[in-house]
Amino acid sequence: MKQRGFIFDTNLCTGCNACQLACTLENQLDFIRSWRKVVTFNPGHLPGHPVYHLSLACNHCAEPDCLKYCPALAYTKDLETGHVLLNPDHCIGCKYCAWVCSYDAPLYDKSAGSMTKCNLCEHRYQENLEPACVTVCPTGALKTGKLTIGENITAISGFPQTAMKPAIEIIPLHAGRKLPGSATLPFEEKVIERYRNSLVATEQKITPGSEWSLILFTYLAALLVGDTFAALFSSSLLNPIQFFLLLVCTFGISLAHLGRKSRAMRTVLNWRNSWLSREIILFGFFSVISLASRFFPAGIAVSRPVAAVAGIAALIAMDRVYSVLPQNAHSGIRNQALLLTGLMFAVIIVGFTVAVIPVLGLKAWLFLSNYRISIHYQKSNFVHFLAAGRILTGFVMLPATSFIQWFPSDMLIFLLISELLDRIIFYLSLTIVSPEIQITQDLRTHL
Repeated sequence: MKQRGFIFDTNLCTGCNACQLACTLENQLDFIRSWRKVVTFNPGHLPGHPVYHLSLACNHCAEPDCLKYCPALAYTKDLETGHVLLNPDHCIGCKYCAWVCSYDAPLYDKSAGSMTKCNLCEHRYQENLEPACVTVCPTGALKTGKLTIGENITAISGFPQTAMKPAIEIIPLHAGRKLPGSATLPFEEKVIERYRNSLVATEQKITPGSEWSLILFTYLAALLVGDTFAALFSSSLLNPIQFFLLLVCTFGISLAHLGRKSRAMRTVLNWRNSWLSREIILFGFFSVISLASRFFPAGIAVSRPVAAVAGIAALIAMDRVYSVLPQNAHSGIRNQALLLTGLMFAVIIVGFTVAVIPVLGLKAWLFLSNYRISIHYQKSNFVHFLAAGRILTGFVMLPATSFIQWFPSDMLIFLLISELLDRIIFYLSLTIVSPEIQITQDLRTHL
């Protein structure tokens, strides 16, 4: 398969940033939000490693995840040129495309509430002109050409390797300047270890501050599903009015995540591929059936089990949303098991405390496995503080209440606190691959 794409020669790039500036001016972008960026491998000039630059924008992949997983079907791929194009009128501003792209191509425009990205200067192409970034490159390091997709990618440190078949050919450094297998540093091992641990990529795509609405949405969704499951045993915590109000609040919070809330209905369009679309559809179905089971008692025998099953499916879909993110192999266990959270709420609301320990044991294993690995890349005292609180409330006080027979309300309080901390820690520990993070990890690997 051949398509138009970029050709970049690391031997010629001086890191002058002319391409980035040209992209900014041509597309009338903010200087800090250019669609093209120049990143440097080994910016600290680590001994034994070369220093080179990578000029990167959208790679217009043959199998782009932004197109595949966009819930609103805002992306298309031109069959003639191979250009991956974004329709801003269809974009809902959920930022999911930015999450699944390892190359940081889609960028969020806060003022417009939607995503933007490189379109390979489609308007210039129509006039038989090269992209602005290519035109201004003073050394000829950046060009375009017809590429055989899938056969042109050479593994190079700092460039994330994916299955998306990016339409870019990167010419590595000439023989003799390639990255050696190891580097010898004239320092004590303790000093080297401290330096290795200091190489932490701090720029994260997902943070608790930016995604607070998702933290609360998934947290409350697990509580609502747990309460619906408990209702099968006539032990519901919430009466119908309380359930309805909390459900409305949950949906309202979910809308806060969207840049274009007026287009919220487009979130369900890509149900064939996007777990985000499936999540919304399943949670919507769960909401309708669970409300019916609470306000129309005549159909309880049928509606309550259906609502419980729909809720379980919705929680599974919420977990699966994160399973396709391009995380590094050392990023830990991705699935934070919202299903288990819902189940924990259910067994405590019902008062079935004997089931608390096995479910809690599985959650503890998931949490500690993920936390132990992810903190290797996330050095933050705040994370440790939250983890200590999560362990104390969720894995010490919560099981202790089941043994000393405290009131179920006390167990529920500890569960509410611990699971909220769990969601915050999950978002703090997500390390999604980007060029900058890939550079950091590759440098650390070869130390």
